[in-house]
Amino acid sequence: MKREVTYHCGHSETRSFSGSHSARDTYIEKLSREDCPACRSAQAATRSADAGLPTLTGSDKQIAWAEQIRQQAVTAFAEAQDVIESAAPDEASKQRALDTLATIRTRTMGTTDSRIWIEIRDRVNRPHIINAVKQTMIEQMR
Repeated sequence: MKREVTYHCGHSETRSFSGSHSARDTYIEKLSREDCPACRSAQAATRSADAGLPTLTGSDKQIAWAEQIRQQAVTAFAEAQDVIESAAPDEASKQRALDTLATIRTRTMGTTDSRIWIEIRDRVNRPHIINAVKQTMIEQMR
């Protein structure tokens, strides 16, 4: 069933919905409290540009999705840094871990292909990033 959805930002679009009438109404109500996908993408792109991140490449839909994933990655890297700073046993260990995190952050955040961001979306969270730091540090010690 197709229904018109008006988002919080004022934009609207016709979308197809399935499921029960009450489930559709609940979901449409939820969408009406959010900005539309284009506005969310523009907001993410602005935050990325403000943070000095490179412009993404891909289709408009890929870029919109990848911008949101990349913003989650920015948050995850900041959270990982906080964990390292508070949990490192000594200054030397903390500095090695922070240097490793910075290397991983630079390599990851420099990725401009939206497709890659979409492919790694489940791995740009704090636990995966901290694990990558640990694994990299173990490999460096070998």
